[in-house]
Amino acid sequence: EDRPASVDDSEAMVADSSTSASPPQPVAIAKDQLLIISVMAGSDRSFEGSLLRTAFAHNGLEYHKQGIFQRLVDCEERRRPVFGVANIMQPGVFDSADLEGLSTPGITLYLLLPAPIDALQAFDDFVTTSERLAVELGGELRDEQRNILSHQALMQIREGISEASVRVTS
Repeated sequence: EDRPASVDDSEAMVADSSTSASPPQPVAIAKDQLLIISVMAGSDRSFEGSLLRTAFAHNGLEYHKQGIFQRLVDCEERRRPVFGVANIMQPGVFDSADLEGLSTPGITLYLLLPAPIDALQAFDDFVTTSERLAVELGGELRDEQRNILSHQALMQIREGISEASVRVTS
């Protein structure tokens, strides 16, 4: 059944990556925090599989056998996922890495903090990749309620992650 996928029990928000002028300092997050950004095609439009495949490759996202694409990093002698990309339609997976014949109204990127790398670095990569995908696919960034995601909202979320890390490390 094709219906929009959802993520339960999430307080998903995102932040902007263009605000860091100095190298990121390690950030610790006390509890799990799920962040979500959707890239939507817009009304009466969809993203075709071949376009998604190309955009995912351009952004260094790799197909995982669970049917999602992931940003992977080398960490502790193995490759670990930083964030994932799922099909916005139920059941949320892509049938294969080639995406042949796929047509979807959107994709959902999700990041669970803490991540295998610094929280702000993971967050910045997550947001930058979302923005790049939106540009390349001709889509719009949306929050978990599918409202347009503003630059200001992104800034507030990033600040919240930074503040949370200060409380944890002090």
